[in-house]
Amino acid sequence: MYVNLEDGDVVAEFRRRLIHIVGFRYRLDAAAAEDVVQSGLTAYLQVRDRYPPTEDHLRILHGIVRNKALEYLDRCRREKEGLGRLLGQPDLARDHPTLDPDGAGASPSALHDLLRREDGRQILEALAHLKPQSRALLLRLAKVGRPQLVAETGLNPNTLDTQLRKCRLELRALLRQRGLLM
Repeated sequence: MYVNLEDGDVVAEFRRRLIHIVGFRYRLDAAAAEDVVQSGLTAYLQVRDRYPPTEDHLRILHGIVRNKALEYLDRCRREKEGLGRLLGQPDLARDHPTLDPDGAGASPSALHDLLRREDGRQILEALAHLKPQSRALLLRLAKVGRPQLVAETGLNPNTLDTQLRKCRLELRALLRQRGLLM
């Protein structure tokens, strides 16, 4: 099967199909699939003069795109493994806390601690301004969890969820007033 790849409509349709195939077959998102296909098309344009015009250039292009997709997947795997090894080094995490902020070597800044304490204080103040029933219900929920709260109150789970939603909305409004939520 010989198709003229000089025809822009044929190339556009084949490109669209290749993006779909690459995305589906190699489980890539649309942007990554388009990058792979674009890279493959560029490589094809560089080597197409090596082949006689009687050959099926669509198959050649398809093979190049397939190889580019496999290279992309291999590169992603190697980068992920390298990052995993990098984060596994405790000395590196201690020297560069931005690499793994939750790691053992992490040391959050004093400003971060102050902001977290200030936000915590404002959240506690907002809880103090809740209606007494709402405050009691939310604090109990934080201590025992929803299943235990259903058992303790004897309420239907849907009724309890409705009351909890009212409490959360009330707390959200108070936190917005204090500028903690947008």
